[in-house]
Amino acid sequence: MTYEAVPAHIGQALAVNASKDDLDLTPQTAQNKWVVSTLIHDPLMRPAFWANLIVDGERPSSFWRSVSAAKNGNVVYLTGAATNRTFHGSLFPVEVFKSVHQTCGECRLVKYGDGLYAVRGQEWFDARGNRLSADETDAIKKAFAAIANSVEQGDIPREMAKRWKRLLDESPNGVPWPTASSATNDPVIHIGSQFFKDGVSSQVTTKNDCVNRFAWWCTVNVVEGELSNLRDLDFGNYQQITNDIGWRANPNQNYSNPLAAPSQQGTGVWGDYDYPSPVSRGLITGDQYVDGQYLVGCGAMSVARLLDWNRAAGRFGNSRQIRLPNNNLSPHGATVTVGSAATKSEQEKFMQMVFWPVRVGDKNINGVTRDVYAAWLPEKMGSSHLTGQTNTSFSGLLNGGNAWLADNNWPERLTGVWSRDIDLPSLSIILPPVLNFVAWSQATWGVNGVLKASIGAPPGSEMPAIVGYQTNNSIPLIVNGVRFGNGHFALAKKFKLLEYWDWSENYADINISERTDLPYHARTGDVRYWNNSNVVFLSDYYDMSFAAYRLYTPTASNPGDNPTPPPGDGPRD
Repeated sequence: MTYEAVPAHIGQALAVNASKDDLDLTPQTAQNKWVVSTLIHDPLMRPAFWANLIVDGERPSSFWRSVSAAKNGNVVYLTGAATNRTFHGSLFPVEVFKSVHQTCGECRLVKYGDGLYAVRGQEWFDARGNRLSADETDAIKKAFAAIANSVEQGDIPREMAKRWKRLLDESPNGVPWPTASSATNDPVIHIGSQFFKDGVSSQVTTKNDCVNRFAWWCTVNVVEGELSNLRDLDFGNYQQITNDIGWRANPNQNYSNPLAAPSQQGTGVWGDYDYPSPVSRGLITGDQYVDGQYLVGCGAMSVARLLDWNRAAGRFGNSRQIRLPNNNLSPHGATVTVGSAATKSEQEKFMQMVFWPVRVGDKNINGVTRDVYAAWLPEKMGSSHLTGQTNTSFSGLLNGGNAWLADNNWPERLTGVWSRDIDLPSLSIILPPVLNFVAWSQATWGVNGVLKASIGAPPGSEMPAIVGYQTNNSIPLIVNGVRFGNGHFALAKKFKLLEYWDWSENYADINISERTDLPYHARTGDVRYWNNSNVVFLSDYYDMSFAAYRLYTPTASNPGDNPTPPPGDGPRD
């Protein structure tokens, strides 16, 4: 299957479209702004994206000189360079490009799951300057080829080509700028003269005034939202059962006085079965986890954080009752009441009860048989453990979270969307399932709906959303030529949507809480997106590892009688 190259000026127009609100572009502010671009390839050395940097001042002489001069914190916008790609791609911090260029200034840029690579002939370097072995580069090429083959077996590239045609038809013709296939110099475009008509009245000051040459530029619906307050009511991604949550290393199930249990010394230990037991390590204990301590996992923690945020924001009333579990996860009968105070002590009480210990087995440790306990919420989600990490599938988070809410007789429920459930059994699949355009588009619109209905809800009812995405914090796992990157669930408190005619793309921001004047963690501690950015791109069908969830209250008196609402609101026309 062949695809057409996207002219550079179209990619640059898309970058301006994505940045116009970030940079507050108007006919007046754009007069000294330029877009300078360079080409990024996929691992098969096909044109994939234009990397676009917006700069002020004199006409830039080259992309890399502009990168070198750019202040850290600036953003490089990726846009499609071929019609088998989406209009937009990830946003990269300019520091990543600086690092890659320092590694190899004359190399080609290649984008793959965990970042950018510099490629010269058969030599591959990562952004830190490390040279990859032949086996590593081979594995990358095979993994990407497998994913690309799966995507291209479906109809996504053909459907995207139709959207590109419409966009190209509505763009200026005859502009002598180079295309992705023939570019020899870094393309440059002046925003003030190319995007705004000559002789614009000085009274035209709003960024939405349609005075540019690219008609579609003003028809795209940009929706943005950010929590206006209370965004720091967040426990953060702190998963250690003792250091962060406050249970003793030897847990004690004290049902007669549950609030005292976390500080009491028991005879058991924390742990769980390491997947796939018994082929791997079987029942492991806390000291065998990463950093030597049992981890509740980011999936369960993200749900606990969202619930605790609503508790501290007063959304659950003055108090809520938690019904503690038996070891088989059924309700025990013992209960604990947590209040709505936005205090550290009430937050810790809530977290400790959510992660109550449940017995999963016993193990001989130094000649003594000890009970082994795992935490309640991740067990409810069916979380698995692999090499000392705790992992939750996209569906496990939703189903387990809702089961926990039902067990506690809480009226709220989670709803969410994801394009493909990546869990440990998926490792036996040679190729990811073929994803068609309808499924991908519906998932993307579903993400939009989640973000709008949570972060973008009216003041007084807004709340964070949970987002799932791929990270760069571990060595990629490659099985049968398919890459399974490390995933993470985080709380997002800011978003941006670009809604086109019948499809859209979206971004969510993580790690935006930086205050130190509250009794909560100063930083949320969420793992960054795989390109080392705090802006997560949730629309990449060559990735397929994104998800979004929100909390809602069913309208029926019995939540089981109320179907989960559709998380998205559908295309614009």
